[in-house]
Amino acid sequence: MMDYFKLRVIAEAGRTKLGRVVYERGVLRSQALVAVFLESAMRLGKLRQADPMVATRHLYALLESELLDRFLFQLPGKLSAKEIRAVTGRAVDVFMAAYGPLKV
Repeated sequence: MMDYFKLRVIAEAGRTKLGRVVYERGVLRSQALVAVFLESAMRLGKLRQADPMVATRHLYALLESELLDRFLFQLPGKLSAKEIRAVTGRAVDVFMAAYGPLKV
């Protein structure tokens, strides 16, 4: 999720190397780990065959989609556990509709 540190890094990205460093050591590293997991699920037939890095980026985008603007504009209020579960559930449902195993 978007937090104050991430907003600061994004704001400074055009002026310093900090954005590149955080992107490479944080974002790309975490995406690579998820891609390995998804690739394993693809090999096991739990997900359809696809580019695991693209699937990872789609999953990340789905998980952020309902909340990103709220965080970017720093709207007040915390999310409840119920809201987080609902947002996550909808994101996973859409991801599985796109990447779930093909039905024969």
